[in-house]
Amino acid sequence: WSSQFGGFQQYVNAYTGADAGMNTHSSAESFDFAANGSYHWQLSVASGYVGNIKFSGAKSDGTLTMPNNWQINFSDIENKPRLYNAYFSCVKGARILWLQDTGYGDYKGFGKK
Repeated sequence: WSSQFGGFQQYVNAYTGADAGMNTHSSAESFDFAANGSYHWQLSVASGYVGNIKFSGAKSDGTLTMPNNWQINFSDIENKPRLYNAYFSCVKGARILWLQDTGYGDYKGFGKK
């Protein structure tokens, strides 16, 4: 399951209209689930001003448990256990896995790779 995000900001001088640079962000996050209850998680990020873009990333392997039908407990995401709320939605020809880290943020949609 994977999710990608990208965006940019173009800066222009308000007085002259001259280009003042561009800031970009792109990220990709993925979960690979195995039938034996193990998983691989990976996050890749590239962001910064064009000409000075920084790259970073993180990855983890571990085991998952499901305390109920609506949550997944991952043993290691960025060096600590994490509990996510989870559900599926369906659209014609595809399913979307929605995950929300209960300690941070809103739901994020993941498509099947």
